[in-house]
Amino acid sequence: MVNVSRLSNKVALVTGASKGIGAGIATALAAAGARLVVNYSSDREGAEHVARAIIDSRGEAIAVDVLVNNVGAVLAGKTPLGRLGRVTDIAPLAVFLASDESAWITGEVIRAAGGLVVAT
Repeated sequence: MVNVSRLSNKVALVTGASKGIGAGIATALAAAGARLVVNYSSDREGAEHVARAIIDSRGEAIAVDVLVNNVGAVLAGKTPLGRLGRVTDIAPLAVFLASDESAWITGEVIRAAGGLVVAT
């Protein structure tokens, strides 16, 4: 049996949570008391179904389709510009990518890295 209060002070964001393993992880975290952000890339209905199932089980959840991952701090001095990206550098890109104006951009990795080339 899951301890329902184990994660009661936590908010969890699970990517790919509209189906499969991601949905199972989201459901398990919610059962342990976490509030959930159910992230999806293309299956909005699936994500909303997972969020609704969590809510119906007396949990808290929301489905979202925008995810911004900020890992730049590790690379601070290594960029050709010699600094981290500033809010004024990064925020406009995030807004653009979250808008309908970027609808034609799919499956791409856009590196806002100040000219730093990172092997992937």
